[in-house]
Amino acid sequence: MKRIRFISMLFSVCVCALALPLFSACRQQEKEIDAPYMGTLSVVEETGEHVTLYVEKTVYQSKEAKGWLERAESAYTKFYSAFGIDRCAELRVIEDEYALGEDGVALCDGFAYCNPSAFETGEYLFAFAGEYLQRSESWKRIAAVDYVYSERDGLGDTFTDGLGLTLFEGYYNDAFADEETQALAANTAKRFGRYVIEEYGIEAFLDCGVEEYRNEWLISLGKEGLYQFPFDLSWLDGARYSERFLQFPLTIECKNQTYCLDAITSSRSSSAFDTPELVLTHLSNGIRGMEEIVEHVRAQAGGANTRLSLRYGDPTAYEISDRRATGADVEKGVVYLADPSEFVHETVHMLTLDAYPRDGLWLAEGVAEYYSRDVSGVRSDIEYRMYDSFTEWSETQTPLGRFVESVKAEFSLRGGNFATFGAFDFSLLEECIARVTFESSEKVEGFAFATSPVSAFHNSPPSSYEGNGLTYPQAYLFTKYLIEQEGEVRVLNALPQGGTFDFTSSFGRSYAEYFAEFLSTL
Repeated sequence: MKRIRFISMLFSVCVCALALPLFSACRQQEKEIDAPYMGTLSVVEETGEHVTLYVEKTVYQSKEAKGWLERAESAYTKFYSAFGIDRCAELRVIEDEYALGEDGVALCDGFAYCNPSAFETGEYLFAFAGEYLQRSESWKRIAAVDYVYSERDGLGDTFTDGLGLTLFEGYYNDAFADEETQALAANTAKRFGRYVIEEYGIEAFLDCGVEEYRNEWLISLGKEGLYQFPFDLSWLDGARYSERFLQFPLTIECKNQTYCLDAITSSRSSSAFDTPELVLTHLSNGIRGMEEIVEHVRAQAGGANTRLSLRYGDPTAYEISDRRATGADVEKGVVYLADPSEFVHETVHMLTLDAYPRDGLWLAEGVAEYYSRDVSGVRSDIEYRMYDSFTEWSETQTPLGRFVESVKAEFSLRGGNFATFGAFDFSLLEECIARVTFESSEKVEGFAFATSPVSAFHNSPPSSYEGNGLTYPQAYLFTKYLIEQEGEVRVLNALPQGGTFDFTSSFGRSYAEYFAEFLSTL
């Protein structure tokens, strides 16, 4: 995490030890500690009156290390004077310069880390602030350090606006924000933090969420109206922020969900995930979409709970990174998203299945398609890709070209249009793709979504299990038909569980009989 340094001020304060006989009370011992994602470290535990340092043995022998505990104790005294919190603090000082980044500090799984350079620059104070205050938000750590060490009352007129006023963690993270953005966010944090402390006190500052006090602060600055944005961000209240060394630059731990985030760059904002605004947009849309689905299913069930609604809120981890293919590991409780816009589709799998299905895979995918496309209202990247592909397509004298023209004709016949993306109905297009492919079973190269079976995306031979030879659009359309005939609750209850799937027991007819009836309606 790169913070905008006011090093000249910090360094001059940090190197001045207070008149405290710290080392007379210092205790030392060698021990082994577990560092998450780094293995076991051999450290020297150095304990003062209020601070304990765990210093990796490879750097403890340096002459600079002899002053670190004294500086940390000095910081404690200043923080205690400002905040009045009687809490001992721990810091882990490790040699690794690469894992901690340019600043040399990090919070990882509840531990505060820094390296020797962080003591040289004064950056260790940001790790200390998080440990002392027991708060992981960068903006609170920046504001706290500024409040303790800076005597300046004003910080100029420049500060972030719009979504930046959430002071979301991504605005302070190298992976998601450039230096200018981080500078604005840091400036905002200092000004806003000081306002909350002086107007409402320390506890209000420590407990401040993503939507509190902003408007009245802006009014006091004559900037009324800047804090308006389209998302409910209450899901971030109480979140803890961290990182996983060399794995994910940002993790967000909420009440029951953990989001492990990597930056994903794309030419389309619908699949990009490399700015704070895009992170907030994709996650907020996904959460909103799932809430809409849960309420919809409850209404369909007459207010009763179903498996889907009962499991909503179960512990789930989301790993959003293009280093791994999109999918849901139901047994481990992990959703992998190389495309952040498929949040809803994969979460539906998590809430409706208890294991990876082979028999009945087509229904699992059909249900996820139905809820993510028809019910959630969340636009996904595939919708943008399909809209662009069908509006830009010009070649017709090939099998693929003729197939595309057939789908466009069916789409137009059923009232669909490509006039604008806002008017584009992807679920209708998916239905039309299914209708065209049911009429002709000829495989069209270059359009896997339309003509490849669902089993091809899951390494399950289509001949092994009935129905798994359907494509995604075909599985979607047949599932939609089942929902219309049988009701959503019955279809949800029919999903494969415990490795078993019995279509006949669920619907009173064999798959072949029901599927033939469905085809006849087309």
